[in-house]
Amino acid sequence: MELRPYQRAALDALYNHLRTRDDNPCVVMPTGSGKTPLLAQICRDAVQRYHGRVLVISHVKELLEQAARHLAEYLPINMIGIHSAGLGRRDMHHPVIVAGIQSVYNKALDIMGCHPANLVIIDEAHRIKESGEGMYLTFLKDAKLANPGVRVIGLTATPFRLSSGRICRPENILNHVCYEANVKELIVDKWLSPLRSRRGAEHADLGGVRLAHGEFASDEMQQAFDSVIKPACTEIAALCAERQSVLIFAAGVKHAEIVARALGGEIVVGTTPKEERAAIIARFRRRELKYLVNVDVLTTGFDAPNVDAVILLRATMSAGLYSQMVGRGLRKCEEKTDCLILDYGENVLRHGPIDRVEAKDKKKRDGDEKSPAKECPQCHELIAVQCALCPNCEYEFPKKIIPRHKTRAGDEEILSGEPEPAEDVFPVTSRVHRTEYCQHTTKKDYGTSVTLKVSYVINSFMNKTVDEYFGFGHQKEFVRRKAAEWWRKRSRAPAPATVMDALYLIKVGAVAETRTITTKPDERDKRYERVVACELDEIPEWREEQADEDFFAEPATATLEEMPFRGENAE
Repeated sequence: MELRPYQRAALDALYNHLRTRDDNPCVVMPTGSGKTPLLAQICRDAVQRYHGRVLVISHVKELLEQAARHLAEYLPINMIGIHSAGLGRRDMHHPVIVAGIQSVYNKALDIMGCHPANLVIIDEAHRIKESGEGMYLTFLKDAKLANPGVRVIGLTATPFRLSSGRICRPENILNHVCYEANVKELIVDKWLSPLRSRRGAEHADLGGVRLAHGEFASDEMQQAFDSVIKPACTEIAALCAERQSVLIFAAGVKHAEIVARALGGEIVVGTTPKEERAAIIARFRRRELKYLVNVDVLTTGFDAPNVDAVILLRATMSAGLYSQMVGRGLRKCEEKTDCLILDYGENVLRHGPIDRVEAKDKKKRDGDEKSPAKECPQCHELIAVQCALCPNCEYEFPKKIIPRHKTRAGDEEILSGEPEPAEDVFPVTSRVHRTEYCQHTTKKDYGTSVTLKVSYVINSFMNKTVDEYFGFGHQKEFVRRKAAEWWRKRSRAPAPATVMDALYLIKVGAVAETRTITTKPDERDKRYERVVACELDEIPEWREEQADEDFFAEPATATLEEMPFRGENAE
């Protein structure tokens, strides 16, 4: 895998930080700059060079699918697992696990028990709460119980949030930006598409719109755009006549429907069925559909390099959301010379050039600070406030002369929940689609209790499981006896002395697969099911040399001094 110069610089800066500092680094890479190759190289180095393990965590189901799919382009497919309720996967043993934080925030000990991770990479790291609390902190606290040396890395395009400023602070989970790729430099070096920005002839009056939690109140913001929609459609059609793929961000569903009808486009909103949404987006990417209108959907995780016009028919006080929307036009594509940003919500005037976007004080409103951008009175191009000469029409501003500077833009957030599995109905006998094994660690007053967790997946679509727990090496004799009886029914190998030994023997094929299980409600708690019988495949043959296999196909190739992290496996 050949990294671009700035990707290699980011990797070197990251490894140097991990070797020389004890806090947690963040890498800032703008939309379209190639974050996935960097992520893949980190994973490959961790597994193959340093004999480690990686957990990649994100907050949106679509991002997990995208990350796993893109990583598979650079890494062996059997190296990558997925753990997400929304995707119906509960992988635990792969060297690289891509996981949804909603699914794993309270399962760190289970996932890391089999083979503790050395690196936890948080994708779209701006989703971490500024207080450091919540699901991420819960997960990381337990991850450190499994491996006190685990290191945390953040990846994001926008290292700030509307409510709290920059995400890297001494008191936060992420503490220091170790590398930040500059949008302006990547455009100059032709890695990203040039942007042009223009203010709409009509723009919404947001003077009376309330702020709710630092953002424009949705209903009032939509009302402010009511008078703008129709003239905006006329102007969009005229200014985008030569454009091929126009992405429009509307303030609400009603507005989206009006715009789509006027321009002959399609809409995608939160309630659009998944299959319909995929079909519409596919047509847009193939350039069979020119106008695609959405409401807070096609932001994070949406990649369409052919976008050559982004229309902002909404306003935001969030510097991250502004960057997120405009960043959809940064990717390069054949037959694309630049991307037009047409702004009807004064977002560019509010937030400024993309390479200079900063989070503002959440207590301040639109007019409380000097605008970081200005409008050319001759051609309506939006440019940096320092410009003395308009780069589009060469209008000369009357004030002091400053070097020319265009506006640019980047990427941020959207939150998605994951559906809870539905309950199946008794009875009784169920086919087992697959069986998953991991170390289960429970925190007790006297310490920790370690057992082998056996999960029989009896509904692969909803990922419904029935779980059993076996205490190999447990301090209580009857618990050890129960575990040994379970083992002897399934394996010719000697009963293991510890849970880690059991996992190792299972990994090298010493245990028979389970075909079916028969269950009935647990007497102590009717919400759970108890396995009372099972049907097994043929018990495999066993020879001692099977235990010579290693967890990973390749041995570590780096010395201890070369490793950018320390941990349980870095020895």
